Amino acid sequence: MGWFTQGNDVKGPTPAEAESLWDAEAPEAGLGSATLKLMDAFQVPGSGTVFTGQVVSGTFRVGQQVIITGRAGFARGTIGEISVGQERPESAGVDKYISFNVANLSLRVEILGLDENATVTGL
Repeated sequence: MGWFTQGNDVKGPTPAEAESLWDAEAPEAGLGSATLKLMDAFQVPGSGTVFTGQVVSGTFRVGQQVIITGRAGFARGTIGEISVGQERPESAGVDKYISFNVANLSLRVEILGLDENATVTGL
């Protein structure tokens, strides 16, 4: 997988680490929960994993618990900071294109199988 790692030696999660990243079942999103159509996800040194996309419904807030859903399952996280352009609001609602960081997801993002159908749901 040199094309993916750009020639760097990357150590992936052990099977036990990968299994511990998911619950047995996805949690239920409540009525009025926020949904983001994911456009991109990437690692930023010192900031954790950053997700970008358009808010489809609801409102995302700093400190909010989120579920990131991909082809291979889902993972939980907490929003650390939201960016809308150059602004750093405490929340962002429908039709906004936002980016936000979620800490402690580096292993999870590698094995979630994020693609064009991936979503982020705020609980």
